[in-house]
Amino acid sequence: MKRLLCYLYLLLSLVQTHRLVAQSTQTLSGRVLGFHTNRAGDYDGFQLRTSTGTIWLRFPPHTAAQVLKQTPVGKTVRVTAAEQPLPLPAETAEPVFQLINVQLTSTKRELLLSSLPPPAPAQGKLIKEESALMGELHDDAGRLSALLTDRHVIELKPHQGESVQALLVGVDRLGVVGYERVEPGFINKTGRKLIHPTALIINNQTYAL
Repeated sequence: MKRLLCYLYLLLSLVQTHRLVAQSTQTLSGRVLGFHTNRAGDYDGFQLRTSTGTIWLRFPPHTAAQVLKQTPVGKTVRVTAAEQPLPLPAETAEPVFQLINVQLTSTKRELLLSSLPPPAPAQGKLIKEESALMGELHDDAGRLSALLTDRHVIELKPHQGESVQALLVGVDRLGVVGYERVEPGFINKTGRKLIHPTALIINNQTYAL
């Protein structure tokens, strides 16, 4: 069954790549300016300054480990990307494209994203711990999207943020029960491992999620 799932995800990745290539594409060169992250803090895009302006290149979060090796900030890269814009939060009016491949000019090494199919879903490592509450992440609308402890990013679903936020007033320690992500390729901007929580423990009270 696990092998069948791997083949299925590889097939879906190839279909997605062929769909993108079938669209009108551009090959561009430019300097990497910085990165974009999703609501959980996982890298999923980078900003590129070309000869005609600045654009955003989006990539699947599970490809981040390889894409970031190819896109150091300040370095020149050559990319092929689908012309059809993809949605990006309203922080920018710059064009947005889907990355197909990227080459770091200084090494001539090329990365084709279709060679990195999504990992098969895995339950992950069961975690139950209590630690200091270090901070929060918010989405582009300012809503609570994740909690930071000293070791983990605790991802919250969009409908959970408001109710959890109300429980955190005056709280400096947090308990969590959930599953630590084990799928490879993701990189979180906090440097922490991500937990998909099933419950939070706040002031000795357990709240199922």
